[in-house]
Amino acid sequence: MKIIGHQKIIQFLQKSIDNHKLAHAYLFYGPEHIGKTIVAENFITRLLCLKGKSCGRCLGCKQALKHIHPDLNWISDSPIGIDSIRGVIKFVSLKPLVAPYRVVIIEQADTLTIQAANAFLKLLEEAPAKSIIILITKNLHYLPATLRSRCQILRFSLPPKEELVKFFKSQFNLKQEEIKKLLFLSLSRPGLAIKLIQDPEAMDKYQQVINKFINVLSVNNFEDKLNLTGFILDSASDNLNHLLMVIRMLILAKFDDRSIDGKFNQVFQNLAKKYDQEKLVEMAYQVLNTQFLLRYNVNQRLAIENLLINI
Repeated sequence: MKIIGHQKIIQFLQKSIDNHKLAHAYLFYGPEHIGKTIVAENFITRLLCLKGKSCGRCLGCKQALKHIHPDLNWISDSPIGIDSIRGVIKFVSLKPLVAPYRVVIIEQADTLTIQAANAFLKLLEEAPAKSIIILITKNLHYLPATLRSRCQILRFSLPPKEELVKFFKSQFNLKQEEIKKLLFLSLSRPGLAIKLIQDPEAMDKYQQVINKFINVLSVNNFEDKLNLTGFILDSASDNLNHLLMVIRMLILAKFDDRSIDGKFNQVFQNLAKKYDQEKLVEMAYQVLNTQFLLRYNVNQRLAIENLLINI
């Protein structure tokens, strides 16, 4: 289980275990694909390991990493409804079977429904002593402030570039230019970068999607934009992230950022001249707002069409 970066967070969590000063709830937040889930797995193996040190070999560690430990409830549903939270409440009300704690991991915690969030808040207010809950989200502000205030908040940032370069050089034997291109396409997010390396088809598709957005923004034609609606709907979450990435690259191009891959550098430099900085920031906000709306019961087609009209 290779973790790139986040050493301060790992050390903080380990110190909390060593000093017996664990919080009843943690909130891990930061961009997607940067290692939040892996750090959570590392943390819970230290809690559930039969040897108490995350050995990775005992039954406790193996069950934890497979998310099947009897004292672990791992939720990856999206959206997360009231029934899932009722299950969590019942789970933590029981005494641990083999480990010192009952542990709950909730991925995509920002997709909690209003009912589920209210029920979860009551749980956090009266959390059982031998329970530890970890919420994982890409956006801190998608969660109610009352819920956030009852968690130990840990912010995950992009790993240092030097660590990323060292990792991809040693693990995948990539050349400097290949690493630069990979980090550009993945926005320096190691989880996404590894996926692109291991799946050439995903890499090709990813670049095609980026080129599609670049072409539409270059022409800036109303009809062409609306024709993207069906394409985005096929995989709304991923495609909106790709669109946000293109806009981010245009903002960087405004500042002549040298991290942009050579092949795309001139393309983004030319395209960035068509938009002022204020407009690009507004476009990014529109994408983020649409992502927020799609978490709820809205008409997805109308939401995406409204986005495309306004960018």
